Amino acid sequence: MLGLNTWPGVLAQYWVNRVRLLWTAEGNDWRGLSTADKEAAARLLDPADYATRASLAITAADTYFLFGADPTFAREHLFPLFEATTGERATQAWKSYLHHPRANDAMLEAGF
Repeated sequence: MLGLNTWPGVLAQYWVNRVRLLWTAEGNDWRGLSTADKEAAARLLDPADYATRASLAITAADTYFLFGADPTFAREHLFPLFEATTGERATQAWKSYLHHPRANDAMLEAGF
């Protein structure tokens, strides 16, 4: 609920939908997230910022989709959210992801 009812969560929803629209528009020419989109998403996941608790929930829920959009970004920025060493953030990531979990062999082979 935190991600749905706060401005950081709404911003994360916008970002995920932006990626979805760009990928759809580019079709077979899609090469992954732009540098600007990667930087924006990294800021949405910054553990030093309390506001990112809400954006983490939204982003973690879309891990499967974002891995499909850019596997390197997902390995570097999303997968670490689920590690036990991140404590409360890991719990939040797993709760969001497990609401509608999806994974594939490529994700598992990449270390998810």
